[in-house]
Amino acid sequence: MSQTSHIPINQPRADRFLYLPSVAAALAVGWLWDWTQARWRTGCLTFLAASLSWYGWRSWDYSKTFLSETALWKNVLVVNPKSYRGYANLAANANNCGQPQMALEIVEKSLAIHPTYPEGWVIKAYALESLGKLPEAETFYRRAIESGGEDPRWLYLLADLLQREKQFGEAEIYYDRIAQLRPNYLEARYAAGLLAIQMNEPEKAEAHMTAALQTDPSNKQACEILEILHRQH
Repeated sequence: MSQTSHIPINQPRADRFLYLPSVAAALAVGWLWDWTQARWRTGCLTFLAASLSWYGWRSWDYSKTFLSETALWKNVLVVNPKSYRGYANLAANANNCGQPQMALEIVEKSLAIHPTYPEGWVIKAYALESLGKLPEAETFYRRAIESGGEDPRWLYLLADLLQREKQFGEAEIYYDRIAQLRPNYLEARYAAGLLAIQMNEPEKAEAHMTAALQTDPSNKQACEILEILHRQH
């Protein structure tokens, strides 16, 4: 017996829902225009001018929503205050802008709506890490990975944190897993190479740096490290 899975998108309002209904609406408006302008031409032209002015101004005003990610996600939350993704993306943008405390406050609103949202945990972990709260950040990275799957980006964030906490052995395990999942992940390959050097594993370091150069042949740092490793051989 098959079961139909339901994927909640938490987006009850979106312009794409109007695409099909708008076809009939456009035909009806076109027919009504032909019928009306044949009888009241002056009134119709006045109405048309007023409509163009109104919609032109509204389009210009709405275009300001797309001036920045912050404006975009704030508008999403105005339309749908219960959008946990809207809060999470606004928090992620605050992290990217170097405002971790603000990001932490915003992502808590996302998690209040959806307490088990893995991406929300990652965003919270990143903010905590930026605030120097490494053990708490590690907890939320692990929680997200256990719940949301082995996303290479999340594995990289955790591996990088573990490396800076000098938990080299576990960090290496995560870097190796990233290499299996996404062999061309440049940042992870480079970081894994540096970790291998710290752990006195030159052959492994060489393999990671070679992979990094295959992904980005212009990477000067990887090239320089490879040259040093070759000279040491």
